[in-house]
Amino acid sequence: MNVLAASLMPLSGSMSERTAYIGFLSCLALFFFTLFLPWASIPVVIVGQGTISASGWSELAYLSVLPFAGLLLNGLPNREPLTLNILVPCILLAFAMLLVDNVEHRSIWLTPLLLDAGSSVPHAVLGSVLDIGFWFALAAMVGMSVFGLVWTMHASAVDRPARAAAA
Repeated sequence: MNVLAASLMPLSGSMSERTAYIGFLSCLALFFFTLFLPWASIPVVIVGQGTISASGWSELAYLSVLPFAGLLLNGLPNREPLTLNILVPCILLAFAMLLVDNVEHRSIWLTPLLLDAGSSVPHAVLGSVLDIGFWFALAAMVGMSVFGLVWTMHASAVDRPARAAAA
């Protein structure tokens, strides 16, 4: 964790805690906006459906930002901030959830349509591609990670009782 903290020190020196907080919330809003964009498309034409495409909502991608929820506790007064030892595994878990759900298992929403069409393969992901929504969400998640790490470094560097008195 010391290597990570040392590599982010120039960034945290040029960015205030408030800027990191606003950057984190902006990236979170961008992530939720991308849930409305297409995340996966499969060039299979099913009668009455056309080419199949899925948004982030049908891919259950909103579940992958749940590990970032603990980071919002950094802003509460009279509470110890998260440490990098807790935040880094949360970030890794968030990326693992995003990649497993949307790269490995992205055909779960397709199963009923394929079975209705008479396909014998319930989880056919062959030929499916990750669409623009996934890539924007991945970029937003990288931004949330960087801003979250900088925000945590600022929050843990400030003395909490002095901060609560200032609030």
